[in-house]
Amino acid sequence: MLIPHNRAGRSPTAIVFDRSGKFGPFGRQLFVAEHTFSQITRISLEKVNGLYQGAVFPFISGLESGPIGLVFGPDGSLIVTGSARGWGAKGGKSFHFERIRWRGKLPFEPLEIRAQPDGFVVTFTEPVDPQTAANPASYSVEAWTYLHSKAYGSEELDRVIPTVAQANVSPDGLSVRLLVSPLTRGHVHEIKLDGIRNRRGESLVHPIGWYTLNEIPTSQAAE
Repeated sequence: MLIPHNRAGRSPTAIVFDRSGKFGPFGRQLFVAEHTFSQITRISLEKVNGLYQGAVFPFISGLESGPIGLVFGPDGSLIVTGSARGWGAKGGKSFHFERIRWRGKLPFEPLEIRAQPDGFVVTFTEPVDPQTAANPASYSVEAWTYLHSKAYGSEELDRVIPTVAQANVSPDGLSVRLLVSPLTRGHVHEIKLDGIRNRRGESLVHPIGWYTLNEIPTSQAAE
């Protein structure tokens, strides 16, 4: 499971799992502090062919300093602490102590991405507009891998530009099954959703996700 370097982050620190069920639609997902970018990303996981993999999404940006520690409080709020002393952070302040809590307003977001033998299923927090969601031009996909070494970060290697041939919207409008070719095992697949709208005509808050395809499913079922 990879957090794309310089795209989703550069210096991940703490990671926490929401067990509370009080954090809106993102229950039972992972949240990762990103120090350099002063932000938090979230991760949805699944197990395919016995290996965990999944998608990274932007979550919260604009933190005041570089987050280092994360913990969920008893009320389900996410407590963030950090510092930029000795290591620069986009937020600009030398330290911070902030709280993120669910206020009951549902954001229009991609909730999770799951791999399929011939593409992906993208689930959303609320129903999509069927016209924009069924249009393959509403999506774009790019894939690449990295050189794993002791060096800090890596260039993006072996770049592939897959095609979205078909987009099938579920009857409830909460998911779209994308037929994508080719799929490349071991590559990060960046899925952009710029053309998607909800039924009120609104665009996604964060129209992007990065899926690490360690394994390609051999059937539709995944854990």
